[in-house]
Amino acid sequence: MGLRSSHRVYGTGLLTLDLVVGPGEEAPARWFAGGTCGNVITILSFLGWESFPIARLNGDIASQIVRHDLEQWGVNLEYAALAPQVSTPIIVQRIKRRASGASVHSFSCNCPYCGSWLPSFKPVRHDTAMEVSANWNPPTVFFFDRVSRGMLTLANAAAEGGALVVFEPSAKGDPRHMHEAIEIAHIVKYSDQRFPESLSAIETSPSTRVEIQTHGGSGFRYRTKFGKRASNWKCKRSLPTVETVDSAGAGDWFTAALISKFPNGLDDLLELRAGELREVLDYANTVAAWNCFFEGARGGMYTVSKRQFQAHVRKLQSGQIQVRPRHKETIADFEQFDLSPACPAC
Repeated sequence: MGLRSSHRVYGTGLLTLDLVVGPGEEAPARWFAGGTCGNVITILSFLGWESFPIARLNGDIASQIVRHDLEQWGVNLEYAALAPQVSTPIIVQRIKRRASGASVHSFSCNCPYCGSWLPSFKPVRHDTAMEVSANWNPPTVFFFDRVSRGMLTLANAAAEGGALVVFEPSAKGDPRHMHEAIEIAHIVKYSDQRFPESLSAIETSPSTRVEIQTHGGSGFRYRTKFGKRASNWKCKRSLPTVETVDSAGAGDWFTAALISKFPNGLDDLLELRAGELREVLDYANTVAAWNCFFEGARGGMYTVSKRQFQAHVRKLQSGQIQVRPRHKETIADFEQFDLSPACPAC
């Protein structure tokens, strides 16, 4: 399945400004566009897709930094500032280093300076979603990681337009919305840390063809339904690495790599054979492992070129599990901004 120029992904969900602190007292604070949806959309742009986040960014400093980061990776921001606009969600990520050298992350929604609550996520409204979906150039793939009436309106419109719909819930939402989202989605992926039990997407949804439950560093399991019956769960272990610098964002890379193998969207999924799906999942698993050689959810993108990325992945796939890339500073150049967007209150 080779890529073509028209592969287009729209995504809605968590798009944030991440304030990364540490490791170590001497490390400067760094700012990145982040969030599950933000990372998946940006990674897919890095991989050659037309990527469109659907969000409500306003003109605050936080949104300017997010836009600057997304733009440098070629992300299309046509639908990134929909009305009514709201403050950009901000998440503080603290990194500490274990004696082994591995990174440990903690996350906070409180300002590290004054302790106030930082702006939180607000979904696209239903009326806005209706207007967008009535006028958009239909996507090849639609991705969403949360549920609301507006998000479901977009997902349903994408599905009716023939798009492959990928749903990756990060938390339990309204049960009715969750049920509707699973009924729309063709691929459902979720973490056992958030959903210890199966979401039973394969049994309950007429649309779901692949259900994936990730198990952190130990791997994932998946099952499919391409005929009348669902397959049994199949387990895959994470790819071993000689040096794991940071596992943050590995799941986002897995999702983006998975989506990247469906340039013709739903048609590609429906034409898959079992062996081909294993190859797709092996590729996604390898890309997730590659990300662990770099600090930060998308640190590798700032450190190596796309050509180097492809070469590293090929080495990992061939069993050469040690990647030693040339390291350099991984933050974008934000000197043009007044770097005090962490908290509207202070």
